[in-house]
Amino acid sequence: MGRPARRYQVKFDVSADEVEGRGDLAYARGHYTLDGTPKAKGVPPLHDQGKFLEILRRQADGTWRYAVDMYSSDLPVPAAK
Repeated sequence: MGRPARRYQVKFDVSADEVEGRGDLAYARGHYTLDGTPKAKGVPPLHDQGKFLEILRRQADGTWRYAVDMYSSDLPVPAAK
């Protein structure tokens, strides 16, 4: 049996710093903040912040589809236990 799932109240804020497009390609570049407040006692809170890049391509039917969706944390990698 695995560990029981941890449950959090999550707040995720995204801000686009730049949005641009030409022809059938468009992109958005920006930053994010994620905070998770645990619903159970003794569970540590979560925090992350970083940047993102999303590239979209227009489809034949006129809709847009993600070609690249990348998020990257600005926080240092935790030390191995």
